[in-house]
Amino acid sequence: QMLLAHAGSTIKPFKGYGWRSMQQPHTLLRWLHMVDPDTEDSNDAKKAILEASHSVQHLIILTLGPPTNVAKALEQDPTLASRIDHIYMMGGELTQRRLCLNFASDRASARALVDANIPTTLITVQLSAQVVIDYTFTDSVKEKFCSTKKDGRIAATCALLPKMYQQVTAMPTLVNQAVRILLPPSSRWTPSPNL
Repeated sequence: QMLLAHAGSTIKPFKGYGWRSMQQPHTLLRWLHMVDPDTEDSNDAKKAILEASHSVQHLIILTLGPPTNVAKALEQDPTLASRIDHIYMMGGELTQRRLCLNFASDRASARALVDANIPTTLITVQLSAQVVIDYTFTDSVKEKFCSTKKDGRIAATCALLPKMYQQVTAMPTLVNQAVRILLPPSSRWTPSPNL
């Protein structure tokens, strides 16, 4: 919410379903949940999706995490499918070795959306691994956008820097090694050199 306000956006973020409503597929996630429990689930995102489907002419949805909120909205109103032009889901895996984290975290929701009669594009692990954000990129964002003010404002991207640094620190250990296995040198997918 702070990032959107900083960018001057009038878009309001809505709280949705968290880890409590999902299957936590990895031991590390279950441990993190015990150490830092998720907040209570909310129907706000589901309601916002349903309201948007009635108020805009062309609804396009992008899910960056588990698709729980969209699936819950579709469960409440099956006619929602006819009002969605397209869904782009960050999830899926092409080698059939194991599910990606987004789909493994809420298999039922992922299945519900894949099975729905909605045009869908999956942004798979292999596609995501072709562009990896690293310290060099994050440092360049900081230098380019956060060191000087333009019109008295610093770019909204700067609000994301702590999260970006957290990601580039954790991902090589927690995720990248497993993803690298899914992209063998002889495969048709070319991983980022930073993977």
